Amino acid sequence: MGIIWSDFAKENLQDFVKYSKMESPVEYVEELVKSVSILEEFPEAGKTLFYANKIEVRQLIYEKHRILYRIKKNQVQIGAVLHTAKDLESSLRFANRFFN
Repeated sequence: MGIIWSDFAKENLQDFVKYSKMESPVEYVEELVKSVSILEEFPEAGKTLFYANKIEVRQLIYEKHRILYRIKKNQVQIGAVLHTAKDLESSLRFANRFFN
């Protein structure tokens, strides 16, 4: 199963690298991306977060980030990568448009 990253998810990662106060944000993002590879073999590894318009949105947690994705046509589509410190409800409302 292939993994497709939305432009929004890519922007989330770029913003994290740009604004992070971590010592090595690039390495953190590289490890986060590697952790997503588990979804190639086990696409249902993340738990179901919510349903929107008959679409099941799942989340995979990597340290301080929620990786929101859906499974569609033998692909895992990454819709957003959100920091766990952000308010999940408002973030989901914003990210929801990327899953429609």
